[in-house]
Amino acid sequence: MDNDKEKDVAWGKRLRFLRNSRGLSQKGLVAEEIDLSLPTVQRYESGELPSAKGINEIVKFFKCNKAWLLSGDGIPFPGRPGERPEVRSPHMPIGEQPAIYNKEGVAQKINIEEAIGKAYIVLRSGTPYAVALDLSITQIADALDMGVALKTWQDEIKDLRAQVNELRKKVEELTAVPASAASSGASSE
Repeated sequence: MDNDKEKDVAWGKRLRFLRNSRGLSQKGLVAEEIDLSLPTVQRYESGELPSAKGINEIVKFFKCNKAWLLSGDGIPFPGRPGERPEVRSPHMPIGEQPAIYNKEGVAQKINIEEAIGKAYIVLRSGTPYAVALDLSITQIADALDMGVALKTWQDEIKDLRAQVNELRKKVEELTAVPASAASSGASSE
């Protein structure tokens, strides 16, 4: 029973998220020609589950994903990748990926939780974007592993070059003709 109550509360938060994404108050939403009364909107946002008519009105008005509205699965606005609300979803973080570097090339702090939340949404979507993201994550992880391996190999090559240079010096020392031997050999001719 507690789970049902949580789902109801989450449903109300998703409706509030949609309303806030348009910058509307509860009264403003009713004034926007949605076929719901103010008390109905208030009850829905407090967690009361809507009727089928109410759900259809909300989906039509906000042009949102019905599955997301009801369950929180997926994304609120499919098919509009460039358009994201400025408020955060109560179900999952929504927004644009923070840049690693700004225009001046100065490193920016990345919000890890937000990035993971976004990746989670995309990976659960079951879309080609999920496949592309999974492939990208795999390739980046492999590249990072290769970067570590490359650094290790570069260090080993550096050590080997130093050893080769030491051996060359020893060979030169062993094969060098002593100056006294070279001058005695030249005088005997």
